[in-house]
Amino acid sequence: MSSMMVPNYRMSFKSKFLLFAFIAVGALCLQLTHTENATKAWFSYLTGSVFFLGFGLCGLFFTAIQHITSAKWSVSLRRIMEAMALTLPVAGILGIGIYMGIHHLYEWSHPSAVQGDVLLEWKAPFLNEKFFTIRLIAYFSIWTLSAAYLIRNSFRQDQSGDEKLTLKSRRGSAIILILFALSTTLAAFDILKSIEPHWFSTMFGIHFFAGFFQAGLAMIIFLAWALYSSGTLKNFVNMDHFYELAKFLYGFSIFWGYIAFSEYMLIWYANLPEETFWFIQRTSHGWEWVAIALLLLRLFIPMLVLLPYGSKRNFKILLPVCALVLIGQWLELYWFTMPAMRLMDHTDFVAFSMGWKDIGIGLGFISLFVLVVSFIMEKIRMVPTGDPDLEASIHHHV
Repeated sequence: MSSMMVPNYRMSFKSKFLLFAFIAVGALCLQLTHTENATKAWFSYLTGSVFFLGFGLCGLFFTAIQHITSAKWSVSLRRIMEAMALTLPVAGILGIGIYMGIHHLYEWSHPSAVQGDVLLEWKAPFLNEKFFTIRLIAYFSIWTLSAAYLIRNSFRQDQSGDEKLTLKSRRGSAIILILFALSTTLAAFDILKSIEPHWFSTMFGIHFFAGFFQAGLAMIIFLAWALYSSGTLKNFVNMDHFYELAKFLYGFSIFWGYIAFSEYMLIWYANLPEETFWFIQRTSHGWEWVAIALLLLRLFIPMLVLLPYGSKRNFKILLPVCALVLIGQWLELYWFTMPAMRLMDHTDFVAFSMGWKDIGIGLGFISLFVLVVSFIMEKIRMVPTGDPDLEASIHHHV
């Protein structure tokens, strides 16, 4: 199979121009926001950076899952996941920005805030600037090296056709998934949850995973459609592959709803002040409408619309649902982060407010991801032609 011809993917000049334009608009909106409110600009940057990061994490996780389960159906799609995982070094560069804004984002980074606060003093051995930096470096190193290991094996197999590389990736994925589970959970606590250092939640790590994996599946569907429509994957992917991806999206929409409800329910019936205040802040002062929108965008619309068999095979239905899921992911991250601005501004609450600059920033970050992953897809062969299961994947039917 190593000699199989795969058309090269090339994004049109018009599409690249539009993406560069959206990135420029996003950067301009971020700068204007910084001029008006530096704290909000850093929180917007945090939201966008985590939004970008989630797609790369989904690519790495889904790649490892396909290897460890010996999945055959996804082989002809695997390079899309690998390309998404290859964006993790860029996410690491964006992570440097999070470190640079540490004093604008995290209350615990201010000694004056920690001093006299019993809880923050107790957490100080963990929540401190030096250890936080070390952990950030460790997370991105684990993710980047894991992606490099799996993708290197995949590329080498294109040249040699060595079936032992498949077994090597399968065994390596078992270790990678353990490291992935630990690192993403801790990263969720460090990067997102610690902006509310007094809040307790044992489910936030899996909530973060459910969100970025659902959104990542939507992105995979979009990229697969772009490659299929351009002809790059025309002879390697059929509608049954999209049906499988849509089933994953449907299933993980329900999983996201289950996790979000479970976290809320556990905190609601325990009724502990150190837990409930987080939801109180995010279900009042206008934020309750965002919470309702999240239920619609991330749970009810995908669940109900994708339930019929035909909806999963119809691009006119599937792609708009994917777009809503992506909007829901960005909106949820906005919902996670923005109410915590009150801690840096020393106010009792932050009322919900979203203007064109916020939308421009979100558009800029997703455009940056699409541009980066498109450049990667232009540089690599978009089908793993050396994989022994490629033939079975090409002829996959449900």
